Amino acid sequence: MPEDQTTQIYGPIAKDLALVEELLESVKSVDIFALQKMLEHALESRGKRLRPALVLLAGTFGNYDLNKLVPLGTAIELLHTASLVHDDVIDSAENRRGKPTANSLFDNALTVLLGDFLFANAAEMVTRTGSLKVTRLFSLTLMKMTSGELDQDTAAFDVGRDVQSYLSRIGGKTASLMENATEGGAVLAGCSNENVEALRSYGYNLGMAFQIVDDILDFEGTEEIMGKPVGSDLKE
Repeated sequence: MPEDQTTQIYGPIAKDLALVEELLESVKSVDIFALQKMLEHALESRGKRLRPALVLLAGTFGNYDLNKLVPLGTAIELLHTASLVHDDVIDSAENRRGKPTANSLFDNALTVLLGDFLFANAAEMVTRTGSLKVTRLFSLTLMKMTSGELDQDTAAFDVGRDVQSYLSRIGGKTASLMENATEGGAVLAGCSNENVEALRSYGYNLGMAFQIVDDILDFEGTEEIMGKPVGSDLKE
């Protein structure tokens, strides 16, 4: 997406997104030096923080309470990062977004523990919203993501898979987290049931489109665009 379009979309919540960044910084403050270095690497800001931005943007449709929305946005970004850390171990990936992966810098055992630590921090962070419903949605999302990844890995060489099974898989491993971002933000903002459902559907469909494009780029893209070797996902 061109920079001017990104600025336009993020404009209403750009300053508040910086609060998410501050909370992410606080996660890096640990007593174990090696863990601190790993956290600094994993949480280095390389992306657009799309998922926490979706939380905040969804919150603008109702009672925009940063004391609730910022922790949820941070929790979702931590969950996203943790899943990528574990995915890179599973795929033996060496690069992501043009940078070395954690598992290429540290051994696999330490990288798995890094992912676990990020998952734990995400779980703690979501409780700061004070919403049992949002905490439950977050837990269900983690289950969907894990199930989607398991389905993908166990069916890697099953040539009989159809389009519907593919859509179901990416719905779990990718779309569910964006769905959680928009739905959770709407719930915390006290939106009407109609708006919560509309925002939930938007997040889900955005996540589906995001993953489909990513998969197409694995065939048609370039390493510069992908930030990793072309065909790496297909190979794994």
